[in-house]
Amino acid sequence: MDINFENLLGQYEQSYQEAEEYGSDWLPDDGEGYVGTIIKVSSGVKDDKPWWKVMGRLEAVNDLALDGREFPVGFYSVKNPGILKSFAKILNHGGKVATLVEAAKLVSASTGTVFQFDVKTNAKGYQNCYPKQILGDVVPPEEETQTEEAVEA
Repeated sequence: MDINFENLLGQYEQSYQEAEEYGSDWLPDDGEGYVGTIIKVSSGVKDDKPWWKVMGRLEAVNDLALDGREFPVGFYSVKNPGILKSFAKILNHGGKVATLVEAAKLVSASTGTVFQFDVKTNAKGYQNCYPKQILGDVVPPEEETQTEEAVEA
């Protein structure tokens, strides 16, 4: 490694030492009424069982230290269909989702959805995100562009 680069790194050593470690398992402190946006939905199959991993971005406009931080909304699988069914119902504004195919479509298309959620630590010490309600639906990119142009005009 270049000596100049190492010296430059030295300027940031203190902030590195004081930084909080976090990854895709970070959640805000236990609490209610958080607001987030679904930013990514991954899916796959493991042991012949379909799954979806949903990631969110915290919308904490009153707390710039938390605003924009990414967090796992949940891991949904046919292995535990009740959790998947509950999440699909929330995505459907509380309306029943009759089939697994409908549920899969709702989860897969949820990127961009703004939702309210709670965070609670369970008896085993694991924090979990509990989506509660949808606050805003996804705006398709072409509609979003038209809306921006209308505002500019």
